[in-house]
Amino acid sequence: MNLHHDPNTTPQDIIHQAIEVFCQKGYAQTTMKDVTDGLSLSRGPVYYYFKDKYGLYKASYEVFEETITAIHERVFPAPLPAVEKINKLLMEILQDTRKFNRYFFLGLRDIEELSDISQRYDTLNEAFLQRLHGLILEGQSKGELTLSLSKEEITTHIYVVFYGLISAINAKLLAFQSDESFEKMLHRHLSPLLP
Repeated sequence: MNLHHDPNTTPQDIIHQAIEVFCQKGYAQTTMKDVTDGLSLSRGPVYYYFKDKYGLYKASYEVFEETITAIHERVFPAPLPAVEKINKLLMEILQDTRKFNRYFFLGLRDIEELSDISQRYDTLNEAFLQRLHGLILEGQSKGELTLSLSKEEITTHIYVVFYGLISAINAKLLAFQSDESFEKMLHRHLSPLLP
């Protein structure tokens, strides 16, 4: 066990290291030692700030939740046409949450200890869905989105595009794409939603 303690190591440093480890190993396979080894830190400060692995995961999840909420609050009210707003939402979510891959959420619904975080995750997703439905209906009423697809069909299209891109990013299939070309690609995938 490494007994070194860097007094400059902050709780945020520990959280960022924990996010990296949870994304590599998932919650169930991560140990506090995995987190502290990456920081050359004894476990004492981690237990001091976060009490246990659950507390550390919860703090890590809160970074994700705060990031997503900030994007929602910034983009949903923006005065943009519907497809541009959807494009901006997806781009910002993809850019700002890249560090949270599927392993970070692995077991979220299956591990009893994480049930409250799972509920928060579901609530966050439900809030996004409700706002997205409002955006779609508003876009359709303004003639910015096609009327040939229902709100549910447009939602499905958006989710398929989004999760397809997330999977490609996680598999490092799009590593060669610049943000600009990635955004153009995303816009092309959303073009069927235009009237």
